[in-house]
Amino acid sequence: YDIETARKILNFTRNKRLGIFHLLLQTGMRIGEASALTWDDVDFNNRTLKINKILIYIKRRGLVLERRTKTMAGLRIISITDSLCEFLKELKVISNSNKIFANSNNNYDTHMNIRSRWIRACAEMDIEYKNMHALRHTWATLTISAGANIKVVSQMLGHKDVSTTMNIYQTVL
Repeated sequence: YDIETARKILNFTRNKRLGIFHLLLQTGMRIGEASALTWDDVDFNNRTLKINKILIYIKRRGLVLERRTKTMAGLRIISITDSLCEFLKELKVISNSNKIFANSNNNYDTHMNIRSRWIRACAEMDIEYKNMHALRHTWATLTISAGANIKVVSQMLGHKDVSTTMNIYQTVL
């Protein structure tokens, strides 16, 4: 997405129901990382998020919380903006669970349900639907375009090697 669409998404998703998309667009996290977050992973004082687990769907087992990330480099602590920190504080006040993005039963939400909400949100915003991973790419593209250090972006994305980031985003570079 371009910067204007990103702004539209950020404004529209500033609520509990769509908050996961707000987070994805501001951090570049993977959906499995974001959906597994708990309040224990948030350090409001230092404005950081600890990424140390993922939520995945396994056929015949359903949702499984894995105490690992996609790669070892995925285990990381990322900085968050003041505005994202304030948004998370607002969510915490109304939260009934240790899971940041719990469903109405205080359980983890399935990626299928999250995807359905994203499809509806795109229609309501009147923007082209792109899969949720596009939010990760949008964050990285806009961050690199703004002049961020490629090594820092690579670490924030949880890439094992900066060359991975450079290969994916070479057109931006």
